[in-house]
Amino acid sequence: MTEGEIYRNIISTVVLVVGTWVLQFVISKAVEKQVEWESENRQRWQYYFRNIRIAVICIGIVLIWATELKALALSLVAFLVAIIVATKELILCLLGGLLQALNRPFSIGDRIEVGSFKGDVINHNLMITQLLEVGPGKSNQYTGREITIPNSVFLSNSVFNETSLSKYVLHSFTIAMPRSTPWKEIERQILEKSSVLVGCYKDQAEKSLKHFSKKRSLDVPSLDPKVFVSLQEHDKTLITVRLPVPAKDKGQIEQKIVKSLVF
Repeated sequence: MTEGEIYRNIISTVVLVVGTWVLQFVISKAVEKQVEWESENRQRWQYYFRNIRIAVICIGIVLIWATELKALALSLVAFLVAIIVATKELILCLLGGLLQALNRPFSIGDRIEVGSFKGDVINHNLMITQLLEVGPGKSNQYTGREITIPNSVFLSNSVFNETSLSKYVLHSFTIAMPRSTPWKEIERQILEKSSVLVGCYKDQAEKSLKHFSKKRSLDVPSLDPKVFVSLQEHDKTLITVRLPVPAKDKGQIEQKIVKSLVF
């Protein structure tokens, strides 16, 4: 925009403001001379004309400076877009942190799984969550590594909390063996070993799961170890074991049972 155009716009703006003010002044004087009108009517008309003057000024300024306002708006939009792009990850982390704070899906000490990450929560804030890693796979053993997760992960992944509801859970795992293996003998060994292991903490597990079931209005599940046999695969027998275990000892107890089997 040239300097001459800027001057013309300034002059046009001044003329608009002064002209509308003069017009309002003239109209106000004319209204005041209407002695036959009630004072409320005179005040109402003066109020109308004052608002009309303000509206005319605003519309006139927009029309006069339309080109400059458009350029300014585009500049502001470009600036805001650049800021958002540059701070996208920070914004997503903050949103994820706020989501945690509002919903409280876990707290310090809980064992969670989110995406490909699994471990015990040792710290979390609005930006990050730190886990003491557990793995690999379903072994549920500490790896000795600490994971720092950006909270943006919680916006696109479900959070599985294994310990927030009860210290004890019903854990299931499957053992695959050749079809020729005498599965009845394996079932007997599993139930025998499971009963010994569960007997060490059955009372505490029953109390914990009863409290959880009552809180959620659910039926109390059976705590007796169970074995389910499946012959769906043509060359394998699948044996699924279900038993109550301490939430953080699933891997250890599963390994004790598997290693005790004699094929």
